Amino acid sequence: MILCRLGEVARAVGGELRGDPELGLSGVAVDSREVRSGDLFFALPGERTDGHLHLRESAERGARAAVVSRAEVLPPSLPAVVVEDTRKALGLLAAWHRRKFPVEVIGITGSVGKTTTKDLLSQVLARRWPILSTEGNLNTDVGLPLTLFRLQPHHRYAVLEMAMRAPGEIRWLCQISLPRYGVITRIAPVHLETLGSMEAIVRAKGELLESLPPEGAAFLNSSDPWQEAMAALAPCPLLWYGRGERASVRAREVREDEEGLSFILVLEGEEWPVRMKHLAGHHVEAALGAAAVARHLGLPGEEIAFGLEGAVLSPLRWEVREKEGVRLVFDCYNASPEAVKAALRSLSAWRRGRRFAVLGGMLELGPLTEAAHLEVGEEAARTGLEELVVVGELGELIARGASRAGFPPERVFRARDAREAASFLRPRLREGDAVLVKGSRLLRLEEMEEGLS
Repeated sequence: MILCRLGEVARAVGGELRGDPELGLSGVAVDSREVRSGDLFFALPGERTDGHLHLRESAERGARAAVVSRAEVLPPSLPAVVVEDTRKALGLLAAWHRRKFPVEVIGITGSVGKTTTKDLLSQVLARRWPILSTEGNLNTDVGLPLTLFRLQPHHRYAVLEMAMRAPGEIRWLCQISLPRYGVITRIAPVHLETLGSMEAIVRAKGELLESLPPEGAAFLNSSDPWQEAMAALAPCPLLWYGRGERASVRAREVREDEEGLSFILVLEGEEWPVRMKHLAGHHVEAALGAAAVARHLGLPGEEIAFGLEGAVLSPLRWEVREKEGVRLVFDCYNASPEAVKAALRSLSAWRRGRRFAVLGGMLELGPLTEAAHLEVGEEAARTGLEELVVVGELGELIARGASRAGFPPERVFRARDAREAASFLRPRLREGDAVLVKGSRLLRLEEMEEGLS
């Protein structure tokens, strides 16, 4: 199947055509190792390498053409489009492709809970309609375009996660994808190192609301005090979900234990019982956000509750694995102070067996780095842990916070990495125990599983 032709690429991205304009291209790749026959390869600059260094490799793997900014390194036989900025060109081509379809886009952003909300919403909607949704971490100015290239005529909705590390990024993602609906999860002190203040984070996340059309809808989290300031940014109707009084979609009788999460879903006065296996109390807001959108799109409460109960989260998001009677909870795709403390509180609700926690550092917190890690340590001390394992240099701050809150220092172990943490825990664990593993992605704490086997 032809995705586009080389001449269409040149017109869409405003580039210089070098090759047959009728040349058909079947897909898009940004990693030379993932090129398939017929692909258009975008030579993107990166932190570790530059795609221009892999043009010959991409051609050998079957790339039919490339988009480049350095024409002098093109292999002689590889057709191309030459642009000033290949990263921007990727977004422009994705925007051209997206506009071919009448699909309605639902954009989701926030500091925590984006992926969980996306998972739940896309799986609820998929029971009724053909859905495109973000996979893995394809939520950036590179990942979101790659998601959009998967759009097909049969798709009714596209549920797109939108990440942000600097002002203007979400606005650009919206210019590419044209969302009709926007969901804000929860605002927290993430990326302070680059943005500088919570107010700056609110403004940057609010770019999603500013980008919505008047005929769209914005879904705001009433549990989050920062979102009051964002409400005025939306040019469309607002719908509130969460635990705040103004929410029309909320939960009551929330209960959690080692088997999962249960609550009564309240949808504009109607009530539905929901039981979600292997989810935790801090996932309630994500479930309510998904329910609010699904209800607005016309799904009945019974269908929404059923969809939530059958939903499965992406890997490493409160992923419960059992090893020889020990429950390992891998919640280590990413970490922020609020998310770590919420995970610890959910662990404390487990009633059977002893509880252990392996906590790594949290990155990009800027001036809040020390205070945030100390607070996490204090929360860990209140969780009723048998032992606490901290990983990496920032883990020392967590240990200090735990000690300050009265946690016995002899029950804290400091590990350099996941392997050392696993070696410490392995002889201590017994059937019925539970281990929470939480930390920033760069620490790769999920590698503990192999060491615990």
